[in-house]
Amino acid sequence: LTTQTTTFSFFDPKRSQPLSVSPSSPFLARLQRVRPAWKIFLELNVTIDPFPVIECEMDTGDQKMGQFLSGESIFTSIHLGTIKMKNIAITGVTGLLGRNLFLEIIRNNIHQPESVRYFLFGRSSQSVSLSDRVIQILDREGPDYSGIEEFETIKETILRNCRFFEIDLCAPNLGLNREDLQWLRQQSIDWFFHTAASTDFRDGEMVRSNLNATNVLGTQKVVDLSVKLESAQFVYVSSAYVCGNNSGLISPNSISFEHGFRNNYERSKLEAEIFVRDFFANRNLNGFKIFRPSTISGRLIESPIGATCKFDVFYSWLTWFMRLKKKLQTKSGDCLSNSLSLNLQVFANAQAGLNIVPVDYAVKTMYQVMKGNAIEESFHLVNEHEIPHRLYLRIMLEKGGIEGIEFVNRKPVNLNPHEQFYYKTVGQIFSPYFAGPPMHFDTRSADKYMNGLSCPTMDATNFGKLIDYYLEQTCRLEIVR
Repeated sequence: LTTQTTTFSFFDPKRSQPLSVSPSSPFLARLQRVRPAWKIFLELNVTIDPFPVIECEMDTGDQKMGQFLSGESIFTSIHLGTIKMKNIAITGVTGLLGRNLFLEIIRNNIHQPESVRYFLFGRSSQSVSLSDRVIQILDREGPDYSGIEEFETIKETILRNCRFFEIDLCAPNLGLNREDLQWLRQQSIDWFFHTAASTDFRDGEMVRSNLNATNVLGTQKVVDLSVKLESAQFVYVSSAYVCGNNSGLISPNSISFEHGFRNNYERSKLEAEIFVRDFFANRNLNGFKIFRPSTISGRLIESPIGATCKFDVFYSWLTWFMRLKKKLQTKSGDCLSNSLSLNLQVFANAQAGLNIVPVDYAVKTMYQVMKGNAIEESFHLVNEHEIPHRLYLRIMLEKGGIEGIEFVNRKPVNLNPHEQFYYKTVGQIFSPYFAGPPMHFDTRSADKYMNGLSCPTMDATNFGKLIDYYLEQTCRLEIVR
């Protein structure tokens, strides 16, 4: 698990000056036959003339590479030092947060792709295996997120360092077989990220049971596995909304049941978080971190802007209207070519809003906090400001071609048929969020590790970009049907 950090200088002895290495140089051609990943690294970085110093990695005891370096006259110095590979585990790697975290780690280690080993936990999808799902993520999203045109070659190195484990949070031992468990116990994990969860805001006994089995009991099983693997840091992704109906300035360490919750999802995430905190406290262990994201949206930093693999939370509010529009419209055309007018009053607090954090900013915060060896244990992954309810709701309606909606300060009485349908379905789910007072999440524990990176403001322009992506994807794929 050890590599050599190799620093060497380029120098042209014939001209007594630093050497400019072009992508077509014979040296790179020779290097290609020995270590393809190095060749790509040099091609990406040798862009300055002159380029006197560069740093790469070499496997310990790699005699073939050592002989190659010693035989190249362009190197004037070689310095070797030893570093330890980073072993990182991620549950829910195909989910919105999990996949973006995976891509963010890759991006931060793109010039040393062999220095990170990935232990990826997730589920197959219909007839597609977990490994194939991850390969699809790398193929479709890796080039844009990494910013590297030559990502295809680097991808092969990344995949060689991946180990895939299909799990079920509701199954004994997470559904892992004996061979996988024995192999895993021989490993040593540096960071173990638990991002997998069930996000369901509905009510009902079946929903409550599933949330408890997945979010609470499932988290307990993942903690148990992490401890067996002697993980240096266990990282639990909770939710900013474990604060329930609390308001005002909210600490990332606040824990209380007294304010009540909007739904059983919030309660389940707090119960799981309490288990994580108590588990480590009762054993005098310090190796855990808790991240509390607010409402997670598509990307607003990395390309493509607006990208997300699922359209839940506020997106699903718009989906309800788009499906109703599809059902009621009589004219032919796609989902955006015609408008729909509804006589419907929507209850939304004019003095409050929704805290929406782009997923790429959330994972960048997580990575920087972990990289910075933070001494704090709890962190909010949130936007600095809420976007007013009536602003983002109106943007969704306008872009979706929905007219006639009136925003009111309290739930209407004597409901008309459209209002009865709304408040029986999507309105029942989201009205508790639309009606609540303003909430402000304390971000000071995370801010100190961000090195100047700030969260994109969730204003009308940026929120509009999120909805543009949603409409392009849903209308093209006809999801609204």
